[in-house]
Amino acid sequence: MCFCQELIEKIEPKESQNLIKFVSQPGCINVYLDQNLLEPIIKNLLDNAIKYSPRGSPINFQLSGDQEQIVIQIEDQGMGMTTTDKQRIFDPFYQCHRSHHPAGNGLELAIVKALVDLHHGQVSVESEIDVGSIFTVILPTRS
Repeated sequence: MCFCQELIEKIEPKESQNLIKFVSQPGCINVYLDQNLLEPIIKNLLDNAIKYSPRGSPINFQLSGDQEQIVIQIEDQGMGMTTTDKQRIFDPFYQCHRSHHPAGNGLELAIVKALVDLHHGQVSVESEIDVGSIFTVILPTRS
Protein backbone atom coordinates (compact mmCIF):
# COMPACT_ATOMS: atom_id res chain seq x y z
CA MET A 1 0.00 0.00 0.00
CA CYS A 2 1.19 3.52 -0.80
CA PHE A 3 2.68 5.63 2.01
CA CYS A 4 0.03 8.32 1.44
CA GLN A 5 -2.86 5.86 1.62
CA GLU A 6 -1.51 4.39 4.86
CA LEU A 7 -1.23 7.88 6.32
CA ILE A 8 -4.82 8.71 5.36
CA GLU A 9 -6.06 5.55 7.07
CA LYS A 10 -4.23 6.56 10.25
CA ILE A 11 -5.62 10.09 10.44
CA GLU A 12 -8.99 10.09 8.72
CA PRO A 13 -11.39 10.65 11.60
CA LYS A 14 -14.56 8.66 11.19
CA GLU A 15 -16.53 11.03 13.40
CA SER A 16 -15.80 14.12 11.28
CA GLN A 17 -17.60 12.72 8.23
CA ASN A 18 -14.99 14.40 6.01
CA LEU A 19 -13.87 12.04 3.28
CA ILE A 20 -10.28 12.41 2.11
CA LYS A 21 -10.18 11.79 -1.63
CA PHE A 22 -6.69 10.67 -2.60
CA VAL A 23 -5.65 10.83 -6.26
CA SER A 24 -2.20 10.12 -7.62
CA GLN A 25 -1.03 10.17 -11.17
CA PRO A 26 -0.79 6.78 -12.87
CA GLY A 27 2.63 5.20 -13.20
CA CYS A 28 4.01 6.20 -9.82
CA ILE A 29 7.73 6.73 -9.60
CA ASN A 30 9.93 5.81 -6.67
CA VAL A 31 11.38 8.76 -4.80
CA TYR A 32 13.66 8.83 -1.82
CA LEU A 33 12.57 11.36 0.77
CA ASP A 34 12.79 11.24 4.54
CA GLN A 35 9.48 9.69 5.60
CA ASN A 36 9.92 11.10 9.12
CA LEU A 37 9.92 14.61 7.61
CA LEU A 38 7.31 13.94 4.94
CA GLU A 39 4.67 12.45 7.23
CA PRO A 40 4.19 15.53 9.46
CA ILE A 41 3.97 17.76 6.37
CA ILE A 42 1.05 15.78 4.96
CA LYS A 43 -0.52 15.04 8.35
CA ASN A 44 -0.58 18.70 9.44
CA LEU A 45 -2.07 19.84 6.12
CA LEU A 46 -4.77 17.16 6.21
CA ASP A 47 -5.55 17.80 9.89
CA ASN A 48 -5.98 21.53 9.20
CA ALA A 49 -8.16 20.85 6.15
CA ILE A 50 -10.41 18.63 8.26
CA LYS A 51 -10.48 21.09 11.17
CA TYR A 52 -11.48 24.09 9.04
CA SER A 53 -13.90 22.36 6.65
CA PRO A 54 -17.63 21.94 7.09
CA ARG A 55 -18.68 18.54 8.32
CA GLY A 56 -19.28 16.23 5.38
CA SER A 57 -17.28 18.21 2.82
CA PRO A 58 -14.56 16.36 0.91
CA ILE A 59 -10.84 16.99 1.31
CA ASN A 60 -8.94 16.51 -1.95
CA PHE A 61 -5.40 15.16 -1.68
CA GLN A 62 -3.48 15.00 -4.95
CA LEU A 63 -0.01 13.61 -5.54
CA SER A 64 1.88 14.03 -8.79
CA GLY A 65 5.45 14.32 -9.90
CA ASP A 66 8.28 13.29 -12.10
CA GLN A 67 11.97 12.44 -11.74
CA GLU A 68 12.74 16.00 -10.57
CA GLN A 69 9.98 16.84 -8.07
CA ILE A 70 6.81 15.71 -6.37
CA VAL A 71 3.78 17.94 -5.93
CA ILE A 72 1.37 17.49 -3.04
CA GLN A 73 -1.91 19.42 -3.04
CA ILE A 74 -4.45 19.47 -0.23
CA GLU A 75 -7.71 21.23 -1.07
CA ASP A 76 -10.57 21.94 1.30
CA GLN A 77 -13.92 23.68 1.05
CA GLY A 78 -13.50 25.51 4.33
CA MET A 79 -13.80 29.10 5.46
CA GLY A 80 -10.90 30.42 3.39
CA MET A 81 -8.44 33.14 4.35
CA THR A 82 -8.01 36.85 3.94
CA THR A 83 -5.01 38.30 2.09
CA THR A 84 -3.42 39.19 5.44
CA ASP A 85 -3.90 35.65 6.72
CA LYS A 86 -2.34 34.18 3.57
CA GLN A 87 0.73 36.38 4.03
CA ARG A 88 1.25 35.28 7.65
CA ILE A 89 -0.17 31.75 7.73
CA PHE A 90 3.28 30.10 7.94
CA ASP A 91 4.46 32.35 10.81
CA PRO A 92 4.85 30.59 14.18
CA PHE A 93 1.90 31.10 16.55
CA TYR A 94 -0.18 32.89 13.90
CA GLN A 95 -3.87 31.96 13.69
CA CYS A 96 -6.36 33.13 11.11
CA HIS A 97 -8.62 35.88 12.35
CA ARG A 98 -11.68 34.04 11.03
CA SER A 99 -10.84 30.85 12.92
CA HIS A 100 -13.42 29.40 15.28
CA HIS A 101 -10.87 26.90 16.60
CA PRO A 102 -8.92 28.65 19.37
CA ALA A 103 -7.57 25.32 20.63
CA GLY A 104 -4.76 25.36 18.06
CA ASN A 105 -1.36 26.77 18.89
CA GLY A 106 -0.54 28.24 15.49
CA LEU A 107 2.47 25.99 14.98
CA GLU A 108 1.19 23.38 12.52
CA LEU A 109 1.79 25.38 9.35
CA ALA A 110 5.05 26.84 10.67
CA ILE A 111 6.22 23.24 11.16
CA VAL A 112 5.10 22.38 7.62
CA LYS A 113 7.11 25.33 6.27
CA ALA A 114 10.23 24.37 8.27
CA LEU A 115 10.07 20.74 7.09
CA VAL A 116 9.52 21.77 3.47
CA ASP A 117 12.53 24.09 3.77
CA LEU A 118 14.61 21.15 5.07
CA HIS A 119 13.71 19.32 1.86
CA HIS A 120 14.72 22.44 -0.16
CA GLY A 121 11.13 22.66 -1.38
CA GLN A 122 8.34 25.22 -1.57
CA VAL A 123 4.96 25.55 0.10
CA SER A 124 2.21 27.95 -0.93
CA VAL A 125 -1.47 28.59 -0.35
CA GLU A 126 -4.32 29.81 -2.52
CA SER A 127 -7.48 30.71 -0.68
CA GLU A 128 -10.79 32.44 -1.15
CA ILE A 129 -13.18 33.45 1.61
CA ASP A 130 -16.05 30.95 2.03
CA VAL A 131 -14.73 28.84 -0.86
CA GLY A 132 -11.72 27.09 0.64
CA SER A 133 -7.98 26.74 0.43
CA ILE A 134 -5.43 24.82 -1.61
CA PHE A 135 -2.04 24.14 -0.06
CA THR A 136 0.67 23.12 -2.52
CA VAL A 137 3.97 21.54 -1.52
CA ILE A 138 6.69 21.01 -4.11
CA LEU A 139 9.63 18.86 -3.07
CA PRO A 140 12.66 18.07 -5.19
CA THR A 141 13.38 14.36 -5.50
CA ARG A 142 17.10 15.05 -5.49
CA SER A 143 19.07 17.37 -3.26
